[in-house]
Amino acid sequence: MQRVAYIYRIVPLMVALSCGKLLEGLLGGTGALIVGMAIVLAAWGVVWFRLYGMRRLRPEFAVLTILPHAVYFILKACSADVLAAFSTPAWQNMYFVAWLVAMGTLIFSLRPGYHDDRRRVKQDSMFIMMTILTIVYGVTTWANYAGDLFRI
Repeated sequence: MQRVAYIYRIVPLMVALSCGKLLEGLLGGTGALIVGMAIVLAAWGVVWFRLYGMRRLRPEFAVLTILPHAVYFILKACSADVLAAFSTPAWQNMYFVAWLVAMGTLIFSLRPGYHDDRRRVKQDSMFIMMTILTIVYGVTTWANYAGDLFRI
């Protein structure tokens, strides 16, 4: 998959995944879980195809990009008792690390593949812009979701 086509597909999916609170408010916990998991599956497929086409990172790592989102939707569909078991600092730290890994995998998937124009990193303006946007997206969505899950 070409990089520009990949960006046109993954950006709307990631923006839709960042609307977890909105989905929960509109559809309830179970409805948000169903819609969220459908979007998660679509995002996983797009990243998998990109990593497969890049031939630089194993496509199995695509699951890392959607892991924090899937955890959020699953935990929000659980009862308060189950959610309380996951509110310890160790789980909060693991959730933060999952977000770091997800952002790193997304950033790596934005690098040129073997069929894209290769430039040095400081001359690749698309990579630089998308890296900045990915970091801003990851930090803001992590803060939003972690605050909602763990009552920080």
